Amino acid sequence: MSMSDPIADMLTRIRNAQMVGHVDVSMPCSKLKISIAQVLKDEGYVEDYAVREDGPKKVLRIGLKYYAGKPVIERIERHRRLGCGFLPMEFFGRDTREPARLFAEAVLPAFRA
Repeated sequence: MSMSDPIADMLTRIRNAQMVGHVDVSMPCSKLKISIAQVLKDEGYVEDYAVREDGPKKVLRIGLKYYAGKPVIERIERHRRLGCGFLPMEFFGRDTREPARLFAEAVLPAFRA
């Protein structure tokens, strides 16, 4: 099954897993998704991530993080403007401006490559 927007699918999987309190979430793997997971881990918004072989395909598993029983990521969504995708994110108890800048510097170059 092909996806028209794999990044939106990734964000939806994270959002849905956190809504029901899952400890981790799995999804099809790509270099861009690994880059996004690395930034989320570096900034402390997810516990960890791992890539594993599932037959001929790779699967990305992300460990979700909670604080006082609530997900650390309160809101995460994909927005598009003028053909350039960016991901504004809102996190529990943190300012979103600095993580958004770090995301743009760390992930978007990998997406363009």
